[in-house]
Amino acid sequence: MDGCFPRLNGEMVKRGEGSGSIISVVGAMESCDGQQLVLKAADGVSLTYNIQADLVFEVVSHVTLLYWMLRFFLAYICIPIFAD
Repeated sequence: MDGCFPRLNGEMVKRGEGSGSIISVVGAMESCDGQQLVLKAADGVSLTYNIQADLVFEVVSHVTLLYWMLRFFLAYICIPIFAD
């Protein structure tokens, strides 16, 4: 699914714009309980998605220093402790 897709805000998604199409939404995950995912769109509107087998998401993320610090901690501090 390469290509350019319309970027919609939360309000546009709530109105049904882009329904049945591939769209792009910028936001942050508010919660996920394994059955529902709540995404807070960039315009502050919360969007709720029921998680099912045919639901497809593309996640683009920013890798931060905290990520690398956590990865180092898990790889070199925690794992050797549990390996004994």
